Amino acid sequence: MTQLEVQPQLSSIQYLRGIAAMMVVFFHANGMTAEYFGSTWSPLGAAGVDIFFVISGFIMWVTTGARRTPASFIQHRIVRVVPLYWCVTLALFSSWVIFRNSTPLPPLENLLKSLLFIPHISARTGQIEPLLIAGWTLNFEMFFYAIFALSLLLSGRYRAILVFSVLTSLVMIGQVFSSSNPVMITYTSPLLLEFALGCLLGLIYQYQLLPRPSLGVTLCILGVVLLCVAGTDSAADLSFRRLLYWGAPSVLIVAGFVSLEPTARDNRLLSLLGA
Repeated sequence: MTQLEVQPQLSSIQYLRGIAAMMVVFFHANGMTAEYFGSTWSPLGAAGVDIFFVISGFIMWVTTGARRTPASFIQHRIVRVVPLYWCVTLALFSSWVIFRNSTPLPPLENLLKSLLFIPHISARTGQIEPLLIAGWTLNFEMFFYAIFALSLLLSGRYRAILVFSVLTSLVMIGQVFSSSNPVMITYTSPLLLEFALGCLLGLIYQYQLLPRPSLGVTLCILGVVLLCVAGTDSAADLSFRRLLYWGAPSVLIVAGFVSLEPTARDNRLLSLLGA
């Protein structure tokens, strides 16, 4: 089997990122509808996060060359993620300081842990969330980046073994040993396997083993149908239930979209949303 050359950008993945982003926007708009109008729809839009996790694993695998060092990889990820996230988090905290309301001001410890991507119990919500609630996904992303950076010390074959072994072992530990510690709950969550499955898709893509476009359409349709009929009770669910109901269909959808890459046409709107 021969490997494909690394492409600067896959249009299919770019489009799917845009779709997943709009799913998350819909989910949060749905929450506002419930808050202000007393009605709500399905939390299905939150599954866009699961699609993102699979995409992250895929993109990291197919775009990170053998010459990339752990330091340069981490530096690149920090530049892309940290500045904007820190600015919004600090602006949010500052607004709470300036416009005091009946809700207590979060302690500085919560602020520091939010900025450093350390999972913790929010003083405002009582859930495992950073100050900027949507940032809980970045706690997962940055942890995955750290593991992936470590794997860059090894060659391709052993790199895959390390990533899969570490993520799988962490999930197994979480199933064997129950814990109330926010760090343990987060970093042993079955959602970590979505990154691993994304890496696996990247490996399959590199060796040109993905199905032809016609079957890719079938995978996309099957994934969407499974998402719609399965459902889950809560977007805050980090268990195997979510991995089964949302994670598995997300893998099918990502695999289907990548299989459609040879037939992808230029779509400026989806490219913009994906960016």
